[in-house]
Formats: sequence, structure tokens, C-alpha cells
Amino acid sequence: MRTPGTPAAVRLSAEQIAALETLLGGLVRAPDADPWVNVAEAPVPARALRDAARRGELRAFRVAKRLLVRRSELDGWIERHAVTPAAPPERPATLLDRLGPRAPAGGDE
Repeated sequence: MRTPGTPAAVRLSAEQIAALETLLGGLVRAPDADPWVNVAEAPVPARALRDAARRGELRAFRVAKRLLVRRSELDGWIERHAVTPAAPPERPATLLDRLGPRAPAGGDE
């Protein structure tokens, strides 16, 4: 029975919801568990995310004109692009290094 003011789309039984979750392979999650992020509003340039999605590095979904990714997918993609600090360059040998150790001042006495 439909209550007044309730859209027809929300009238799913628990069995129907379970069947949908099974069919979608785990794509249906709790609303706050893993929110969607609009690529245009992400902390990374939208073009980089679109390119990553085209290359298959990032799972994204196009809904109308928006490209959406799960927050966990975006965080994982960013983590995979961590920058490791480079080792400092070796100091070139100086003339004194090439000449070797000095002889003690004052000679042998």
C-alpha cells in the first residue's frame, strides 16, 4: 500500500533490494558508506581523472553529463601516485679529494 507523498520508486521490498544488490555485484552500498564524487568537484584536475578513467586506472560512471567516482576509488588512485623523494645528488669530487690526504705540517723530526 502506498502512503500519500511517497514516490513509487522507493516501494521496494527487502527481497527486491537484496536481488538488486546481487545483480549489481556489490555496487549498491549504504548511502554514507562510500559517497560519490563529481569529477568536476574533486581535489584533482578533472582532465587527469577523465584520462585515468579512459586508461582504466580509475573506475568511473557517467551519469548525464557528470562523471562520478566513488570516494574510496579516488583516494586509492591518488595514493598510487605518491611521490617518493629523490636521493640527493652525489657531491662531485673536489681537487683536494683527488689529491688525497695531506702530509703532516713540519715534516719528520
